[in-house]
Amino acid sequence: MNSTLVKSQNLNKNVIYILAYIIIFLVFMGTDFLKFNVNGINFNVAKIFMLIPSFILVIDMVKEKKLKLNLNSKLLKYCIGFLIVWAIYSVITIYRNYDFTSYLIENFFLCIGAIDILFFIKHIDVKEAKNTIFGIITLAMSINCLYYIYLYYIEKINIGGFYHNINDLSTALILAILVSVNLIINYKGIKRIGICACLAIFIFTFASISSRACILGVIFGFFAYLILNIIKYRKKFFNKKIFIFIVIIVLITCFIIGILALKKYLGKISFSPIEDARTSNEIRTNLIFNGLEFLSRDLNWITGIGAGNSEFYLRNFSIYSIYEMYSFHNPILQIVVTYGIIIFLGFIISYVIYLLLLYRMDSDFKGIASVFLLFLLSLVIANISSSGLFTREWIWITFAIIISFINREGKEKIE
Repeated sequence: MNSTLVKSQNLNKNVIYILAYIIIFLVFMGTDFLKFNVNGINFNVAKIFMLIPSFILVIDMVKEKKLKLNLNSKLLKYCIGFLIVWAIYSVITIYRNYDFTSYLIENFFLCIGAIDILFFIKHIDVKEAKNTIFGIITLAMSINCLYYIYLYYIEKINIGGFYHNINDLSTALILAILVSVNLIINYKGIKRIGICACLAIFIFTFASISSRACILGVIFGFFAYLILNIIKYRKKFFNKKIFIFIVIIVLITCFIIGILALKKYLGKISFSPIEDARTSNEIRTNLIFNGLEFLSRDLNWITGIGAGNSEFYLRNFSIYSIYEMYSFHNPILQIVVTYGIIIFLGFIISYVIYLLLLYRMDSDFKGIASVFLLFLLSLVIANISSSGLFTREWIWITFAIIISFINREGKEKIE
């Protein structure tokens, strides 16, 4: 009887892990992979599979009488609590909605993304399944890069493989590059050679796309990670004077490289609205000032303009030229304008907590924590590359993987 029960539990575990692997593969294949249209709304197979964990969690709740997540950190409990509040508030903003289709799209990703995060926390041990998860990400991104190279160099079409656009592909490639480097460090023999080939394809594609925000994000992520590690291991390798000297040199180097990178990739940065915006930088500048204008109306700075309303507001209430661009093209701006300053601060605090917990857990680059820490640091700037990062399937599953890993590492490492 006990043997039968154990076999049944193992079977259920295997099914759940297979489901997680399928979801990971589908979301990293990109938004346009196996897509179809439902009443004017774009769908794909990835979205269908992302719905399945919600049914599993309902079954868990019925069996356990409540959803037991066993969160190992008070800080992580705050983050999950905030995520649930954010999703609920987003649904509530329907009372002021002007664009129901956009409202449904934003809430699908936020609510289903939150549910998938809970599913991964409860059921998936990322450390145990690391090589499989990283291998799946590497496979999916390799397919997309090869498809991008074929389209760009053979068909003369500049699109991001199965991704929404080249900027989305470039943003996901930051994670793919870090994942593949980790696999190369930990693999041997023929597997290492294969992953090296994938890494070469990733770097070639990333360089070909040349997304300014992603390049700046990688530079920022690398130097931020370097500074954090110098601080962490200062007592082990340096005395106080040498430590101060190294920090000063690194900061000066970061400043010089930062100035050069900003000049090369962003050009002149304007701190005021531009009368006849034409270039990408000028339009993005005016989008920021339009967003601030929307927040200044009534109590929008507290409540936000409501989920799904950004395009409507940009079309009808813009006072600065945006050259018919009706998306904020900045996920951080999107959050603060859509949901208000309270939700925005909650998001920023949660993000800092994830960075802090990963920093505490990070021991060397061979580990998983360093991959996720470097990615989240790079994403601080790289996030603006994508026109709609939080309406992309892969980012929510990435957060699910990262948060599940943080929780499963154990209380002793993160408290």
